[in-house]
Amino acid sequence: MKTCQIVKRKEGQSLVEFALILPILLLIIVAVIDFGWIFYAKLTVNNSTREVARLYVVDEELPLSDEAALAQARMPDLFKGTAYAQISIGGTPAEIRVTLGGNVKPLVGLFFDGDVPVDFSR
Repeated sequence: MKTCQIVKRKEGQSLVEFALILPILLLIIVAVIDFGWIFYAKLTVNNSTREVARLYVVDEELPLSDEAALAQARMPDLFKGTAYAQISIGGTPAEIRVTLGGNVKPLVGLFFDGDVPVDFSR
């Protein structure tokens, strides 16, 4: 009497497992890219704000009329014309308040609705 042998093939198992994991893996990669892009924008605004504040502290005769032009010149191109600046000086140069910001468009946009506002005060 001949018995039937059950043939177990495993060639397609890894392909099916990869197909099930791939969407989750891509979602995680896209989230890391978008978060990194927004974090880069936040660090850039932070550094630009510090640089503008330092310029006003070092050079006390800098005119306030050019504050927007000066601040936007220090902002990177990733804000694409949405950069804004507000500079207020108190009685002494040590009492200076610089606020820079703008809207950043996420690279992928799955996790953020529209532009993300990024600003910083120093």
